[in-house]
Amino acid sequence: MTKWVRKALVGIGGLAAFALLMTLAAPKAVHAIVSTLVTVSNTAANPIPTHQVIPGKPFFGSLEPDPAGGFAVSAGPGTSGTLAVTNITISNLGNVTQEVVVFAPTFAGGGTCGDANLGGASPSLRLLVPQSQTMSISYPTPLIFAPVNGMSCVAAENFVSGEIDVYVTGFVQ
Repeated sequence: MTKWVRKALVGIGGLAAFALLMTLAAPKAVHAIVSTLVTVSNTAANPIPTHQVIPGKPFFGSLEPDPAGGFAVSAGPGTSGTLAVTNITISNLGNVTQEVVVFAPTFAGGGTCGDANLGGASPSLRLLVPQSQTMSISYPTPLIFAPVNGMSCVAAENFVSGEIDVYVTGFVQ
């Protein structure tokens, strides 16, 4: 073998050994440097922000207010969570335009979703639904019915004599 070939082989072997050494050593070194730079600790002095994420458990409520009008009905998870509504569908089954109010009801002490309510809280929607038509309102960002006096419910009431159906879908968190 000539000197020239022998020097070339030794040079190539040295480069291969160096590359192998760097492959074995570099990941540990890089990992050690990165882990020292990226240290996250959740302490009282330096808390990591957290928040509730909706959706949670799916919810569906069907409300059928009094056809004579003036009497609200309610549905909801009650004390088991906050209601996040993603869709409200109102079907006017009568032959006159209906004024429908959808709201967060308030109850007397010990009352729960489905009981007679005393009044309404926010959010509150007042809608006109044309005769023999269905109106559907979607909320890409949920409409939140936070607990009022410990109860998370949605209520509906119509003011004109006639039958309506109100369907509420969303999530409970």
